[in-house]
Amino acid sequence: ICPSEVARAMECDEAKWRALMKPVRAAAVVLADAGRIDILRKGKRIAPSELKGVIRLRLAANEDD
Repeated sequence: ICPSEVARAMECDEAKWRALMKPVRAAAVVLADAGRIDILRKGKRIAPSELKGVIRLRLAANEDD
């Protein structure tokens, strides 16, 4: 899932969902640090500390990518 899909599910107004992007990405870091989700860039899992650019989120996988 794209982080913008999360923000858009929370707010319909474009200005409001765009304002939620930083909090959504911050929550993704917290969830990734806790092992609940994986953060992906170009289909490969990245460390939360590498968060930048276009990313996707998924439920945590047990296998290594």
